[in-house]
Amino acid sequence: MFDMNGIWGGVGLGRTHFRYGWPIIATVIVLVALFATLFAAGVFGSTQGDTLERRMQFIASQLHAPGDTTTQTVASSNVTAAWKIRRQIASMLDRGMSNAQILATMETDYGQAVLANPPRRGFGAIAWGLPVVGVVVAFALGVWFVRRKSTQLSTQTGAARDEEYVISARAEKEWRSYL
Repeated sequence: MFDMNGIWGGVGLGRTHFRYGWPIIATVIVLVALFATLFAAGVFGSTQGDTLERRMQFIASQLHAPGDTTTQTVASSNVTAAWKIRRQIASMLDRGMSNAQILATMETDYGQAVLANPPRRGFGAIAWGLPVVGVVVAFALGVWFVRRKSTQLSTQTGAARDEEYVISARAEKEWRSYL
């Protein structure tokens, strides 16, 4: 059997144990799954090679229609301004403009309020940065909590393990006496 003691060390269950335990491994698995999901959803992917219709829908989903009081984006709104913006996006795509150029043009024409997502600069950077900071702080607190608990368990389980060993040895000795 592979002994993880040399790699991880520390306190855990039996001979094959992990220093920080399964919560850390579970956290890593969840983060990998999250990034895989975001990548599959196209958050990190490029839109090159997509059809013009899909690119138009993607860009329209990044914009709010001016004058629309709902939280709908241009992609799903039926107000007149949304129709106009969708036609403008299609025209810009036909001219070969990139997604970033189209979004910048829309922001210039209609103002920052047209963007469905806050910009990643200035005050908007706080809206993008706070969730990242929150995840890092939560991860750090989780590591700290697991380390603290594992230290507490090491002092408790050492005595419990000794007691279990004594009871096991007595039971085995008693069992052998009956044979």
